[in-house]
Amino acid sequence: MEELIEKGDSYLKNEDYDNAIRCYLECLEIEDRIDIRFKLCYLYILTKDYEIAFYYFINCYLIDDDYVNIDYNLGIFLFSMLIKLPDEYLETVKNMDMSDIKILNTDIGYQDIDVQNNIRNLIMEQSFALIKDMLDKKVDFSSNMYNLVTKELINNIVEFQIEEYKYQLNLIKSEDYIGLKEYLESVGEIRKLSRANEYTLKLVNELINLKTNSKMIEKINFKTDSIVEAIDCKDYELALEISKKYCYRNLKDRNNDIFYLLLNEIVKELKIIEQANTIDILDMDLGNIMSLDSLESIQVEVDYNKTVDNLVKYLEENNLYDMYKEIDNFLSSINKLEYHFFIVDLIKLSELENDFKLDKVRSVLEKLSLDTFDFRVGEYINYFYISLDNSEYMKAQVCLDIIKNAWRLGQEFNVAFKLEIILNIYSKEKIDDNCLTEKILKLTNKNKRL
Repeated sequence: MEELIEKGDSYLKNEDYDNAIRCYLECLEIEDRIDIRFKLCYLYILTKDYEIAFYYFINCYLIDDDYVNIDYNLGIFLFSMLIKLPDEYLETVKNMDMSDIKILNTDIGYQDIDVQNNIRNLIMEQSFALIKDMLDKKVDFSSNMYNLVTKELINNIVEFQIEEYKYQLNLIKSEDYIGLKEYLESVGEIRKLSRANEYTLKLVNELINLKTNSKMIEKINFKTDSIVEAIDCKDYELALEISKKYCYRNLKDRNNDIFYLLLNEIVKELKIIEQANTIDILDMDLGNIMSLDSLESIQVEVDYNKTVDNLVKYLEENNLYDMYKEIDNFLSSINKLEYHFFIVDLIKLSELENDFKLDKVRSVLEKLSLDTFDFRVGEYINYFYISLDNSEYMKAQVCLDIIKNAWRLGQEFNVAFKLEIILNIYSKEKIDDNCLTEKILKLTNKNKRL
C-alpha cells in the first residue's frame, strides 16, 4: 500500500497523471482513505475531468461537522463555476453567501483566518483573476492537498472565465443580443451569476427592450463615479462616460470591453428614439399650434424659420465667421445664449471629424430647444486625452477651449491651466485660436468644393 502511494506521488510529481491515477485507484481497492480520494480529486482537476473530480471531492466529506461543512461548501461553490452540478446541489449553490464558507475564528485548522476569509470573500464576488494573482505572488497558501485542490480549481476557473468573456464578446460583436441573453439566463439556472454577468444581462435586456419597443427610458439623476450605480439609475450616458474613462485609464481597447459595447449601443438607440420623438414634435399641425393665444407675441427676428433644421442648413452653407450672428439669433430665441461658445466649438470639432452634416451640432441644438441638454465638461476632458493619444492636437485644443469656458455653463474646473501645459508639451507648436479658426475655415472651404 505505502509503496503504491509513493509510486503515485512520484508519477504526480513528474506530471505522469495517468499512471498516478492508476496507482491511487489501486490504493483505494486495498483501503478506502480520504487522503487518496483527495489526490484523485486533484488529479482529475489537473486533467480537466471535473465531473469525476467532483465525485471524489464530495466523497471526502462523509461526516457532519461545522468546520468540515464550511470547506465542503467552498469546494461545491468552486466546482459550480466549471460544471453543471447534480440537481440536489443547485439551489444550495445559488443561495450560498459568505456565511456559508467563512472560516470560524475557533477553527484551529487555519493559522491565517483573516487572509483566508479575505480570499473567500473574493471567491463569493467571483473575482478569480485577482485571487489567482494573490495566490501566485502575495499570499502564503500552504500546500496541503485541500489547498492544492482549491488553488487548481481557481486556476481552471480563470481560464474558463477568459473563454466565457470571449464568447460573450463575439455574441455582442455579431449583434446576437438574444443569444447573449439566453446564454446568461442559462448560466443563472446552474450557478450564481457574477456581478459582471448580472449587469451584462441587465444591459442586454435593456438593449433588446429599446430595439423592440422604441420607448424612452426615465433615468434617475444621481452623481456617481460607479458604473453599476449609473446603470441602476438608468443613466446610460453617464455609465458610458465612466466606461470610457475605465478603458482609457486601464489601457483597454473599448472594442473588446463588454460594458462599453453594450452601453454604446444603448445610447445610440436612445438617440435614435429621441430624434424620432423630436421629428414628431416638429411635424405637429402648425395650424393648430398657431391658433394658441400664447404665440401671438412671438416676433421673428431672422429671415428664416427658427428651427434646428434651418439653422443647421444655414451653418452647412456658410463659413464660420458668418455663422456667429445666426447662432446668436437662434440661441437668443430659445434663451440659451450662454451656449454660443459651445456651439461654435462643436462646429469646429465637427469639421475636424469630417462631420459635414453637423450631426453632433444638430443633436445639441435639438436638446437645447427642448431644454433637455445636459452639458458635462468631463466628456471633453476625456476627449482631450484621447485626442492627445491620437496626436490630434487641433481637436485637443478645441476640447481645451470648451473646458476653459465651462464656467459659463456652471461647471468650473481648475484643470484648464494644467491641460494647456500638457497640450503644449505634446504638440510641437502652440495652436492659438486664430490659427485654429483659419485652419478650420480652410478645411470647410475645401470640403465645400468637394
